[in-house]
Amino acid sequence: MQPGSPHAIQHHLGRKLQGMYAQIPATPLPDRLNQLLAQLDTADGTV
Repeated sequence: MQPGSPHAIQHHLGRKLQGMYAQIPATPLPDRLNQLLAQLDTADGTV
């Protein structure tokens, strides 16, 4: 694989994205977002 080749770039970007998305499930939601989600769960559907 040559540096700068389309395959090398795709491989590099794939590794970076895997690293970023691997951390998402381990990151807890902020309290405020949890509160808003709870409000949506209990809302009667009116705006």
